[in-house]
Amino acid sequence: VRAHRFLWSIKDGQAVPQNYDPVKRPRRQDWNGELIENGAFYVFKTQALRDSGSRLSGKIAAFEMSEDTLAEIDTPTDWAIIEGLVA
Repeated sequence: VRAHRFLWSIKDGQAVPQNYDPVKRPRRQDWNGELIENGAFYVFKTQALRDSGSRLSGKIAAFEMSEDTLAEIDTPTDWAIIEGLVA
């Protein structure tokens, strides 16, 4: 899923941009965004999983899905949002 989010982290008490230069901040609609996992599916060889201990190893490819497939339910707030969308 392609998301158009500007990411920040905190380092030594200061906000630090992660994926863009704030001085040259693009408009979100003019920016290609970042690909993020939505967890819909993973394809891997059993032996690769055994060898690496991770389902993400070896040759990795991405399948870009539409933005409406990005719905994560990790918290009660996430659940409430999804309930509102499907009601």
